Amino acid sequence: QGSNNDDPRIAEGVVVALRALNEMYMHCKKKGAGFLVVILPTKEYAFYPFMAAKTRNANAMEKMRRLARYENEVRKRIFTVLEAKETDYLDMLPVFRDVITQDQVNPYFESLNGHFNALGNKLIARSIAMHFQEESQGM
Repeated sequence: QGSNNDDPRIAEGVVVALRALNEMYMHCKKKGAGFLVVILPTKEYAFYPFMAAKTRNANAMEKMRRLARYENEVRKRIFTVLEAKETDYLDMLPVFRDVITQDQVNPYFESLNGHFNALGNKLIARSIAMHFQEESQGM
C-alpha cells in the first residue's frame, strides 16, 4: 500500500519515528552500546522498477510512481538524520532488489501482505550478521 506524505497523519508519523530513533540512539550512546538502524523497504518500493517496466495501465503506473516518490522522500529524510548523527544504518533495498533481479525470487509473501517471507527474513538476518562481522574486523 505504501504511504502518502500528503496525509498529515503520515507526516506526523515520520516526525515521531525520527524522534524515537534519535531517543534510542542517545540512550544507546549513553550506555556505550552500539546502535544499528535497519531500513526495510516496502514491497511496492522494492518492486517498483520492475513493475514500472511491465505496467501498461496509466492509472496504476501513476499510483506506483506516487508511492515510490513518497517512500523515496521519507528514505532521504531518514538517511539525512542518521548521517547527521553519524548513526550506523543498513539499507536493505539493494539486497532485496538484487535478489529480485538476479535470483528472480520474492523476499515478500506473494499475497497483498507486505511482510517478508522466510527468504526475506533470512536476507535481513544475514545482512545484519555480515554488517557486524565486517564492523568487528575493522576494529
